[in-house]
Amino acid sequence: MTNNILLCFDSNYNTQAEVTIMSLLNNTFSKLSFFIIHSNPETTVGLSTRIKMHKNTEGLKVYKFKKRKGITFPNFDESHMTEATYYRLFLSDYLPDEINTIMYIDPDIVCINNCNFCRLFNTRFSKHSYVSI
Repeated sequence: MTNNILLCFDSNYNTQAEVTIMSLLNNTFSKLSFFIIHSNPETTVGLSTRIKMHKNTEGLKVYKFKKRKGITFPNFDESHMTEATYYRLFLSDYLPDEINTIMYIDPDIVCINNCNFCRLFNTRFSKHSYVSI
């Protein structure tokens, strides 16, 4: 079973996303496949190369976010939210149908311990369940 990770961000978070992804890769014994929805994928070329070269990378796919006609994203004054905050709502427009499980991770987290992705991906959630990592 492949451990699929989704990140959604824009060019303002390229550096943070690289730290997130590399910290995940460096703190797991699992192979990870990354799916990125980005406003300007051309700015992720260096990041993509470093991810692909890592021994724990199973795959990487970067999608350019294309805003649907007639959709507007509210702008939250005095907040750090950007258009990229909404990208995850459209993941079905980008991800292949054969993906059964995927974990969304914000592009500004840092993994400092071994991530037991196998345990997380094998967890079945019910109405009142949660996973502590």
